Amino acid sequence: MPYSAERTDYIGYSKRLDDLCVRVKAAGYRVESSRLAAYRDTFATNELLIRENRIAELESQISFPTFLNDFHESNEILEACNQFPDLNTPGLRDRLEKVLSGTEELRQETPNTGAPRNLLFELVMASTLKRAGFQVRLDRIEDVFFEVADGILVLWNANGCIPNKN
Repeated sequence: MPYSAERTDYIGYSKRLDDLCVRVKAAGYRVESSRLAAYRDTFATNELLIRENRIAELESQISFPTFLNDFHESNEILEACNQFPDLNTPGLRDRLEKVLSGTEELRQETPNTGAPRNLLFELVMASTLKRAGFQVRLDRIEDVFFEVADGILVLWNANGCIPNKN
């Protein structure tokens, strides 16, 4: 099978963020004043400037470090939510609420404010496992719980995996 990768359409990216915001809000999450709303604003501005052929204004409107940060962070939120049709899945809701409440920029984060990004990492991993076909559960004490084969459970914490044969 030949290798393929999904190409990101940067002009359509703000639409993907808008769609996610609608989906998140419909599930009862607060979107206004969240980091997701800030990222959506970045890409709406980006799209507007490109569409209006005002490319020269891009750097003054959105600094390159902000653009990279917002692209990476918003893409992780998109990826984390992508494999969960129900954003109220047990164990997901509390984590996603904390993710959305985190600081907008990685450079603003301190050891005391890092929990939202750590939770986002867990959700990205859970989504990746779901996309690979594993049944994932988030409603346990472990960061991510999944079964790799009959009776072989993996209790995954951000600091490592613990195989548990029952």
